[in-house]
Amino acid sequence: MIGFYHHKSPTPLTRQYVEQLVKRYGFQFPVAIDPEWRTLKRWWLDRHERAWTSVSFLIDREGIIRYIHPGGSYSPTEAQALESRIQELLTHRANSP
Repeated sequence: MIGFYHHKSPTPLTRQYVEQLVKRYGFQFPVAIDPEWRTLKRWWLDRHERAWTSVSFLIDREGIIRYIHPGGSYSPTEAQALESRIQELLTHRANSP
């Protein structure tokens, strides 16, 4: 898992600021900083009008997008769907030769 942070706060963007957010949320994965939103724009915002600037992609080891959450908060149903998809992909990978 890799996170990408795109800055929306009036607070100046610093590495320390992002590190504090990562710690506050308890993320246990690397978080890249996307200061000019280049990655976000290329993968998400430039394609269509979007209601949210946040997005989650589940990408498998072959680079295929297997799940997209189009932003906003996760409902319990969406969180369970994502967890199920992750477990399915991990099980499939573990059973592959």
